[in-house]
Amino acid sequence: MKQVRGYVSPEAMQCYKEISDKTNWTDSEILTNSLRITYAAYKCGQIKLLNEWLKDNDK
Repeated sequence: MKQVRGYVSPEAMQCYKEISDKTNWTDSEILTNSLRITYAAYKCGQIKLLNEWLKDNDK
């Protein structure tokens, strides 16, 4: 069962599909790993860097 619901934008769903296709991760793994990346960036004081990277790599 997918945990990603209709509250995400079409662009976000496209990114989700791309991650799923490239990694073969389950829905749960995608959500868990995204939280891990965000938490690691927070703990290392790198949230600003992560946000800048995400903006710079926006399609």
